[in-house]
Amino acid sequence: MNRMPHTYLFALCVALAATVPCAQAQTDFEAKKFIIDGIEAYRSGEMNADSLFALGETHSELQPLAAYNRGRSIMEQEGEPLEARKAFQRAAQETSDPSLEADAWHNTGNSLLMEDDLDGAIEAYKSALRANPRHDAARYNLSYAMRMKNEQDQEQDQEQDQE
Repeated sequence: MNRMPHTYLFALCVALAATVPCAQAQTDFEAKKFIIDGIEAYRSGEMNADSLFALGETHSELQPLAAYNRGRSIMEQEGEPLEARKAFQRAAQETSDPSLEADAWHNTGNSLLMEDDLDGAIEAYKSALRANPRHDAARYNLSYAMRMKNEQDQEQDQEQDQE
């Protein structure tokens, strides 16, 4: 029996197995670099920060953080609440960090508030507080959104009474 094909097959398997960790390490490094570059671009007000964060989302462990930062970049530089909200929701759903989850839900609420979706904002702020009951900004914004909703409901009631 010829052992040569088995030897080559074994050598090929060993070579492939050795490249997987190297390839993963390279991907990890690249993802971290994109996130760091995105943070620097965001801090200096560059418009390409969100695209750098999008590239950083390619790493599964860093995806929630990259998505969150991408959402912040979009909200502050481009003013696109829907796109920012999608990024925040990805971050909230994918993270295992309660603090990041709370921040992501809080900013989801802010994006909904920008679009005058008071009911959605209220639910997002509640989600933030479920993730982190000590999130003061979410508590404040929940109170604000509830006051706005109450005023809106009163105005609608008055309009209906006048008709």
